[in-house]
Amino acid sequence: MKGLRIDTPHPRDFPRIFGPVMNEFECYYWFIEATAGPFHITDKPNFRELDAETDRYYVSVPRLEGTSAGLWRPGILRFASLLVVDDFTTLVGILGSESDAAALATEIFNIYGRTPQFFELVQTRAECVLIHVAGWWEVYSANSHLMSRLAQIEGASATDSDLLCRL
Repeated sequence: MKGLRIDTPHPRDFPRIFGPVMNEFECYYWFIEATAGPFHITDKPNFRELDAETDRYYVSVPRLEGTSAGLWRPGILRFASLLVVDDFTTLVGILGSESDAAALATEIFNIYGRTPQFFELVQTRAECVLIHVAGWWEVYSANSHLMSRLAQIEGASATDSDLLCRL
């Protein structure tokens, strides 16, 4: 799958990097797989309030319970500055109803990984995938409008999921 690599001096600064498309991102459900996350809030003085607020966006998906993956309702990226980003943190944007998003999140989790099957599922059923890789972001989407907007981000260059599958 054709995609974009976004090199940036601050790859963990999600809101700054994806600022030009954050409005589009707001309407997606987000499957987020982050080993140490998804949000870093425990050291905040208003931890309980943040925890309660982010919980309002959480969608219970039985297959994801007890894993490092979760599904989040549209609007969750208002907390993007708190996103835990480590190598291979993955966000998959999903359009549709909550039940459709939950079903797709289950499918994504069942084949999750840097495999051709994962990217085929993203290409045919999801809106986009954002993957943090060793200091840069890779973005894949079949939505040409979104990809053209992302291509304007400083540090963006063409890549292919085949390269990522080999890492």
